Amino acid sequence: MEQSTDVRQAVLGAATGYALEQVLPFVVSLKKTGYAGRICLFVWDMDQGALRVLERLGVELYPCASQRTDKRYTVTGGRFFVFREFLLGQKDRLERLMLTDVRDVAFQRDPFTGLSETGAHCFLEREDHCLGSETFNADAMRRAYGEDALRELADRPISCVGVTAGDRDSMLAYLDALTDELAAMAEDFFGSDQAAHNRIVHAAGAAFVRLHGSDTPHVLHMGLVPPGDVPLDARRAVCNSKGDVVAVLHQYDRHPEVAARLRESLF
Repeated sequence: MEQSTDVRQAVLGAATGYALEQVLPFVVSLKKTGYAGRICLFVWDMDQGALRVLERLGVELYPCASQRTDKRYTVTGGRFFVFREFLLGQKDRLERLMLTDVRDVAFQRDPFTGLSETGAHCFLEREDHCLGSETFNADAMRRAYGEDALRELADRPISCVGVTAGDRDSMLAYLDALTDELAAMAEDFFGSDQAAHNRIVHAAGAAFVRLHGSDTPHVLHMGLVPPGDVPLDARRAVCNSKGDVVAVLHQYDRHPEVAARLRESLF
């Protein structure tokens, strides 16, 4: 018997120019967790055959573009305006949602299980890195806000914009803040969303933010995790230091052994 969709929950992602094999691990791994909510992908420049396969898998597809009237946005920055417009159009239908990257994200558990129902949940990368010492983040903060702003936040840990989740009202407040930050920048660029996200998390004193450390069982950002330093349980699932299987793996493709094991388990 086919599982009914829980329309109160949704996972939202943007996919542009991706081949089907780049999106399938995201979709298939999420469905294999037993997640019963909506999967919504905002797509452009994708092959029609790939779109048909995704539709057969139950994915909601929303064609869109990152061109706006005020300035040209990158995909990474422009997606948040699209997410916000979508959420506003849903009115009260959605109660919880996750905003996530697509190509380098996979799921090991239902992403909402065990996650507090209130707040916009944001997740740190490894705490031995900070905004001022990690090159990509330092450059993004400097380009977006200038040297003084970078200096102010230089010793803060890095929160990654690649995965956030929470209740509708908190996530709308987050998207309002994020799109305001992006719109105020003189230019949009790859990394602008990361800079804006960290400004909100650390500098704005946003009451809606719930910040989690890197050892949470909910999300693991793997980009700054050294090779060979990914904890695995007896079944070779990625876990935290307490042995809890992590629900969402972001940047898993930076670790070839993890990526290979994941693909073997899915296909």
